[in-house]
Amino acid sequence: MMTRIENRAPVNHASLSEAIESGRRTEQAGTPEELIAQVAVQLEDAAGRDADSSRELRRSRRSAKREALEEKRDAALLQLAAGIVSAAGRASAGAGKATGAINGDSSKGPGMGEVAGAGADTLAAGLNFAAQNASLRAEALELAADEFGEGAESAREAQQEAQRAADKAAEMAQQIAEGKQRTAMAALRG
Repeated sequence: MMTRIENRAPVNHASLSEAIESGRRTEQAGTPEELIAQVAVQLEDAAGRDADSSRELRRSRRSAKREALEEKRDAALLQLAAGIVSAAGRASAGAGKATGAINGDSSKGPGMGEVAGAGADTLAAGLNFAAQNASLRAEALELAADEFGEGAESAREAQQEAQRAADKAAEMAQQIAEGKQRTAMAALRG
């Protein structure tokens, strides 16, 4: 037996496939609440990725600061060593002149002033290093405080995430209980 179809418009296969796909998406999305929940989950995931990249950026900045502090410390040590070597050379020259003057070589002249100047230069280099070292320690403490603050922030974020998960679990438990109640009521009716 053949059925005859009359007065039908031509079928646009592209529109038909779009309609089928749209129907599938609607079926997959489910209710508006489910669609909203899916979007909320996607937004949470995106926010989490953003927070992770922000955290990683802060870590790399702190690492760069830490390396810069190490370089400054090394430069301060080199400056101290150069000051001490220079002062030692000056003290040696002054001591040589003083020794020559004591032995009767008047051309050398007294060098005790140079020895005292070298001592003052050494003291100045040491004080300069101490000041630079104190500054570097202050920067290191600031860096440690930043790291502590980020740790506290991460702990707060984890606590908030745990609270959201607990809220979501309670909501799901409520939905399950409501579903069981509806099922029981339907079973009693039918």
